Amino acid sequence: MRFLFDTNVFRDIQRRRIKEIDVARIEEKLKAGGHIGCISPLTLIELGGHIRDEERSDFVMFRDAFRAVTRLCQQAVHDPETFMRLEVFLHPVDGMGLDPAETLQICQAIASADTFEGLIGGQIIPWMGVLAKVSFQAGYLDKFRTEYEAQYMADMLEHVVSTVVPDHLERRAAGKIPYIDDPSLRAKVLSFIDSDVYQSVFYRLQAARVGVALIGEQSAWDVSAMAKLDAFGRAYRWILRKIVESGYNPAKNKNDFNDLHLLIYLAANDLHLITDDRGIARKVGVASPQSARILTIQEWLNMP
Repeated sequence: MRFLFDTNVFRDIQRRRIKEIDVARIEEKLKAGGHIGCISPLTLIELGGHIRDEERSDFVMFRDAFRAVTRLCQQAVHDPETFMRLEVFLHPVDGMGLDPAETLQICQAIASADTFEGLIGGQIIPWMGVLAKVSFQAGYLDKFRTEYEAQYMADMLEHVVSTVVPDHLERRAAGKIPYIDDPSLRAKVLSFIDSDVYQSVFYRLQAARVGVALIGEQSAWDVSAMAKLDAFGRAYRWILRKIVESGYNPAKNKNDFNDLHLLIYLAANDLHLITDDRGIARKVGVASPQSARILTIQEWLNMP
């Protein structure tokens, strides 16, 4: 089996909340079971986005998070949209997204650095099968992360928030909480969010998002594909309900975007998501058949 580690695992290793003895236990459990540890480009963006001048003071802790990545992860997965195209819609991919090998190589480069200055000044490490001088431009990954989060904000406001609560921005600017305050309208919207019609619409939106054309009536193939997105869809509904009921603010909940998209990886039946936070499982709920494959580190370590 494959075990995909949530970003918060490596963040907590960096912060020393997860101790070396626990990292060793995780490493041993992977080896003993013949399992494969995996990392998503999302984690590289989230974790690597902090590589900037401020990291000089605690670079060793920052680097050690990436050393844990290289110890625990033998494989990188595609970015979520490419993964969805391949695993959910069984559609060919042509040059989309960050190559998984590059994700591992960037992590290795950071893990190999002795100092922040050495990383940005250049170091000789194995790269693409040969020894090469590799250096990072300070702030590059931080810029990547900022643009990535900005795109999330734009998508949420344009495609989700403004659709459910059209005057969201105006009400928030006026210091008001922009939820649906009409009880009958709120009930109607919540009923739609929980309906089969919404599930079908959500499925078609995801297909359009990754450039897959769905033609004609839903088939058994479509039903199978929808099932692969079950946890992702339920978590998306969780956010929609928050918008409707309490004026959810995407700007203060940016980590939810990564939680959502890590759930896309559960489309592969052999992948489990290992996290250091139960929040992602709460977004999905116990009703999803995929929820059993969302485990905290301690739950996973305590399994026989």
